[in-house]
Amino acid sequence: MEMIEIFFDTSILKEKSIKDYSMFTFGRNYLEFIDFINTNDLSDKCHINVTEIVMKELKCQICEKFEEDDSNYRELLSKFRVFYGIDEPEKVKDFETGLDRRINDYLEQEKINMVLIPKERDTLNNLLDRAIYKNKPFSGKNGESDKGFKDAVQWESMLQYAGKIASQKFLFLTKNKNDFPEELSDEFERITGKKIEIFYELGELQNRLLEINQIQSNYLLVDANIDSLLDSGELFDIVNEKIKLYYNFEVNSIVNYSDLIDQSNNNYSFNIEVVKDEENLPFHIECRLDKDGNINIDDVIMIA
Repeated sequence: MEMIEIFFDTSILKEKSIKDYSMFTFGRNYLEFIDFINTNDLSDKCHINVTEIVMKELKCQICEKFEEDDSNYRELLSKFRVFYGIDEPEKVKDFETGLDRRINDYLEQEKINMVLIPKERDTLNNLLDRAIYKNKPFSGKNGESDKGFKDAVQWESMLQYAGKIASQKFLFLTKNKNDFPEELSDEFERITGKKIEIFYELGELQNRLLEINQIQSNYLLVDANIDSLLDSGELFDIVNEKIKLYYNFEVNSIVNYSDLIDQSNNNYSFNIEVVKDEENLPFHIECRLDKDGNINIDDVIMIA
């Protein structure tokens, strides 16, 4: 079986909430993807890539968040330091260097290939043309020809990489449908002679991987069943009862369903938004598909 090249955008890899600055890890979507391919014995068939520009963006976001949290921590500590007898910690002199080391160790441990930013003059010319003519991934809006520069560098990196390797099949997961529309796959094939499929939800990518490897997938069945439960109002009744039980309040309606993910062994999860007193609240739903093809809701968790 030919190796499948998989790329992840920044939004997929970003950890929503950093719990420990002494460690580095990608976010929940990536970890769920790894669990999925391991469970389905697909790890040897998937070559995972991230572009250098994505890693630079992630690193910048983490450093900015560290500075913000460190400042807030020291301000709060000053109120309690004497009361609790706590010594004020030394200022971290070079968080960024330590982060670089942790990132490199993590990529090596996870066997993730980092695709470097192309240095060829042709790439620069391509980026300039995209900016001037507002070609995707640039925004294409008047007065914003430079908006989307990082996305354009990412796309050019992927094009250059694809043109240099033997693999023929590429999959790309992003939440940025506006700047990475499906039409870009035509450009990818025209330039590289190879095909790329662009996905906007992890579950869709998972389903495609199962199809490629001729493994049965119930993703579309589960998706259709959830839509049916949503349309009939049954999903609202089930969720509302669990919310009343777990959180001691009721909700008015469900306004959004998204992010269906295959957890393997007929276990799935998805997200919804509910309305409570004119406020939208996000919830994470754990469910499973039984032998009769029915959806059973196991858990309803408010997303912090």
